[in-house]
Amino acid sequence: MALAALSDVKRVLRITTEDATRDAELTAKLAVAEEWFRIRSRGEFDETAPAEAEYYAIRYGSILHLPVPGSTVTAVRAGSATGPATLGSDSYTVMDDRRVRIGRIDPWPRDPREQEPLGWSERPYYEKVEIDYTPPATVSVAVRDGIASIAAAMWKRSGGGETGSQNIKSEKIGDYSYTLESGSQTAGDDLWRDGLRLLHPFIGPRISST
Repeated sequence: MALAALSDVKRVLRITTEDATRDAELTAKLAVAEEWFRIRSRGEFDETAPAEAEYYAIRYGSILHLPVPGSTVTAVRAGSATGPATLGSDSYTVMDDRRVRIGRIDPWPRDPREQEPLGWSERPYYEKVEIDYTPPATVSVAVRDGIASIAAAMWKRSGGGETGSQNIKSEKIGDYSYTLESGSQTAGDDLWRDGLRLLHPFIGPRISST
């Protein structure tokens, strides 16, 4: 499944004309941007069929991030590494289309001696948690535009358009490299930041705590 198209990159760059050479360059940058994103997102965006995500040593109250935002949770299992048992719907909370909290939000388990919520290190944990989910049928707008912005930034930084990099500092993503002097403002910087901002939720950590 393609995550962005040439037309998306041209839209980000506000290009409305046809140019075979330029469009070939943009297509090449788009392929690199997609490959980078698939690696950072562990490749789960290729999945369209129901899938399973696994998490280990999970504390009660942990918030687990699904690999693909926009997914629908169908089942949650927790327990030992060899045999997690299916949890009832009152034992976990689907917070939104990406996050699942293991355990109810309130009340937390309490210390029977003091009637106070248990500290994080004192809460029980599961050796393994499995979440069955169905990925969305379409690509998120944030993913599409984020990848298009990264591809557009690569093209700008390699000299595409009216300006390109003027100074040197080597950086590399996959097989793609560009030059940028530390602290300088270079063509494509705004596009690069916009792309990272849009894609950050999809390549962040898979477990958080409260």
